[in-house]
Amino acid sequence: MLLATYAKPQAFSPDSRWLITTSLDSIIRTYDIPTGRLIDAFRTSSVATSIAFSPTNDFLATAHVDSVGVYLW
Repeated sequence: MLLATYAKPQAFSPDSRWLITTSLDSIIRTYDIPTGRLIDAFRTSSVATSIAFSPTNDFLATAHVDSVGVYLW
């Protein structure tokens, strides 16, 4: 049996309050670090391969497996 590993992209907000993760189910999740709770989640049309916050914490940028562009949320 061949096991493949996949490192889930993740990003901390500039103020270190939120953690954003994505996974192979195409769901981007936002966790509140002080409480440890999931505060938001949304499904994208394809798997995100990279995620990053803007320096001002206003936008989340994602790159996806089937796209050459960057999405701003």
